[in-house]
Amino acid sequence: MAAFGIIAYDQQRNAPGASQLPDMTLRAPHFSTLAEARSAKAGGLVGDAFKQAVRREIEALQKQAIKADDPEALVQDLANNCVTLMDRIDPPPPDPSMPRCAALSRIAWQDMKAQAGDAEPVKAMLVLASVLEGEARKELRAAGKTETEADAALGLERESVSATNADDLASVYRNGLQLRRCMASVRPETDKNVH
Repeated sequence: MAAFGIIAYDQQRNAPGASQLPDMTLRAPHFSTLAEARSAKAGGLVGDAFKQAVRREIEALQKQAIKADDPEALVQDLANNCVTLMDRIDPPPPDPSMPRCAALSRIAWQDMKAQAGDAEPVKAMLVLASVLEGEARKELRAAGKTETEADAALGLERESVSATNADDLASVYRNGLQLRRCMASVRPETDKNVH
């Protein structure tokens, strides 16, 4: 848990080398919630006691990194081991299809527009949604779908995403991870994370 927290914090503040590690900004908080629930179920630490234990571990890891001959290698090894463990306990969702990407980005744009109007991030999400929808239509045509069938497929995906209950945190989390993968799929090769 502590390692995930450190990596996520470094990624949020764009610390040197953090972008070379697997993205933890969404997965770390979600995994923390799962870990705390598992701890509570097993009769372990909960609430503030759990958070304090994680903070103590973070401090210990930071001290270990300061003393290490190669702090970046230490963090990379720790990250890889932790991601392997996390993937075993809470596997990431499968890569989304292009129609799913189109739906996720379109619904995200609608939600953002409702909250922030025409702010620049909202405009950027509209561009992303348009690009992904174009790619989805190409993919569906290549699979032999007519324009009407493509419209229907995209509509069904949007309905599926729209039906996500905001209180269903697991589904909201899965959608968020998939949307990030969709965004990465249209990023120029030089910007893509190697992980």
